[in-house]
Amino acid sequence: MTTRSEPPDSEPPDDRIVLAKAYALAARVMNVAIGMIVPGLLGRWVDSRLGTVAVLTILGFGLGLGWGIWQLMRLTEQDRLDSETKE
Repeated sequence: MTTRSEPPDSEPPDDRIVLAKAYALAARVMNVAIGMIVPGLLGRWVDSRLGTVAVLTILGFGLGLGWGIWQLMRLTEQDRLDSETKE
């Protein structure tokens, strides 16, 4: 039986090149941006179908904003944890 120098629950180091890390971060940020906009656009579409006056549009953008802020907080928390484990 071999012993490991790392605890079993630790993640392997991130050996990707800088450009790959930048693309991964850009993809995560674009995912958050799309998630913030799509609910409002869907709300606008449903408002136009139902004939309501921007009720669901405002609700959609509000929900999208809340979801986007939550995702950005998760993103920054994960980056903070990753930088702490490297030190």
